[in-house]
Amino acid sequence: HPRVMLYILTGLVLGIIVNIRANYIIVLLPVLTFILSLGIKDRRNFRRILSNTCFLVAGFCIAISPFVIRNYLVADKLVFTESQAGFNLYLGNNLKNDIPYYRPVPFASSSPFLQGTQFNIEASRREGRALTPQESSSFWAREVISIAQQEPLEMLKKMSQKALVFFNQFEAGDHYNIDFISRFVPFFQLPLLSYWMLFPFAIIGMEVGLLREKKIAACASIYALYGITVILFFCNTRYRLPLMVLLIPLAVYGAQMLLNSIRLRNFSKAAILTCILILSIILEFLPVKGTDDLTAYYNTHALVLNAKGKRSEARQFWQESSRMNRPYSAYANLSLASIQLKRRDFAKALEYLDKITDSSFAASQKYELLGDIFLKKGDALEAESHYRKSLEINSGRRKTWRKLIKLLNNKNDVPPVEEITKLKRISGFYR
Repeated sequence: HPRVMLYILTGLVLGIIVNIRANYIIVLLPVLTFILSLGIKDRRNFRRILSNTCFLVAGFCIAISPFVIRNYLVADKLVFTESQAGFNLYLGNNLKNDIPYYRPVPFASSSPFLQGTQFNIEASRREGRALTPQESSSFWAREVISIAQQEPLEMLKKMSQKALVFFNQFEAGDHYNIDFISRFVPFFQLPLLSYWMLFPFAIIGMEVGLLREKKIAACASIYALYGITVILFFCNTRYRLPLMVLLIPLAVYGAQMLLNSIRLRNFSKAAILTCILILSIILEFLPVKGTDDLTAYYNTHALVLNAKGKRSEARQFWQESSRMNRPYSAYANLSLASIQLKRRDFAKALEYLDKITDSSFAASQKYELLGDIFLKKGDALEAESHYRKSLEINSGRRKTWRKLIKLLNNKNDVPPVEEITKLKRISGFYR
């Protein structure tokens, strides 16, 4: 039956996207409300409304069941989504990051393959016992609540900044930025359809249709609820991009309403809608800290060039990133220091590492590299000191533990039992 398939397929889609981004689960609320409102409007009986809801839930359960089974086999617990909410909440709201976009933390890698595990290791270290991923997630959520209670005004300021970047025209990509790519691919210089172009017209559509059209109200509700989850965590392009599915029809509706008001010579309505349009555009272009930082894209491009063997070109992009002196310049300085270390130009390597502050998210890597430098210089004592400093910042770095253990073995000819035991315990967190 077409009706049955419609609701089952809707549930399947919702289940799949929830396992792509867990914050999509909030979309279930307006969807179920919309089903209920349609049933009341069409005077359907309770059994019909209940069956529609059951079909949707059945599709949702079918979609998430492989993930639930996998989580149960791995963690021996019924977990519907991955246990990442807590540490992502911390990443988005720790006040040491004064920029409203995602930034790594010193005690955990920025690599998605290592980050969750190292957050778990740090939470376990602070708690004094080994935590499960779910317990670790709860720990970091409590940390954010504690920060909000201790510094409510700073947290409010942080949330306000994140709300502004949610509407900002700047696209904060995880890997590449469209404006940056347009230097090499002229096609991207074209005024392509983007979030900031649609948003002002979509706001008009929501303003006009919110009370007139139930479908517009449903789209606006999903937009607002999902938007809150993005602001609560952090607003990078790939998290905001799904809203384009809603903005496109809303923008078309809004543009039609504006043109119709002009065509029908309803100038008072046209003036109001034009004011909404202008205010929305102004909102998109308000200056917000972090929207002009392109260092991450320079670093990514340099990594790609380096992987292709174009080391000279890669070095140029890292040097440009380093000169910009922004947060992600730290990674460029690490790469440049590594190049100088291979050349045994220790003075130049140290010069680049001096640019990385102890508060940087790259501080642990900095001290590991310092350990490598002093080891090559033949100063085992300084090398050991820097390896230990690196592990004080991020104790989950297994590579650094191995370097330290190898150094102590060579130095004392006796296995460093304490360090070996710690490495075994830390390795137990990795699966």
